[in-house]
Amino acid sequence: MSTEQKKSEAELAAFTEFAQLSGLPIELNSVEKRLPPEPDLRCLVRGEGLVAFELVKLFDPNLARAIADPRPDGNGVECG
Repeated sequence: MSTEQKKSEAELAAFTEFAQLSGLPIELNSVEKRLPPEPDLRCLVRGEGLVAFELVKLFDPNLARAIADPRPDGNGVECG
């Protein structure tokens, strides 16, 4: 599998997870990969029509820690 294919699969997996968690009325069976210069993905959003998404990868170590352990004390122990 090529690097580009792996990237496409990772983008689709990340977007699918986002779509499921976001609560947006995204028609998951409509998600399609687009080629440059278009945005990365396009899909149908009920009530809006076709919507395009450009995906980026960001890494902030503090944000990663907060996502991995969102508890207020950050040490893996429930507070309160």
